[in-house]
Amino acid sequence: VNIHENWSKIILESNSSSTLENAYESGKILRKRKIRRVILVTSDYHMARSLSIFKRVLPDLDFYPYPILSAYYSHPSIFSERGFNGLWQFWFEYG
Repeated sequence: VNIHENWSKIILESNSSSTLENAYESGKILRKRKIRRVILVTSDYHMARSLSIFKRVLPDLDFYPYPILSAYYSHPSIFSERGFNGLWQFWFEYG
């Protein structure tokens, strides 16, 4: 409703270099601000792993996933350049 008010509530955590570190660092921020409900935003191919990690690290918080559609993940053909890049990205993420 009020974009400026909502925008001022967004906090970017940039100290972490992995999803696990991000969960721990975000937990510090969330607990300091006494936030219990979190909208977890990440790419669609990364959501399942992110949600699992955040729930394991911060079991007392409620998470609401908001996956962002990835051009690679949604492409049906693995033989196209986008499809190959999607497989590479999937391997990098889960491999």
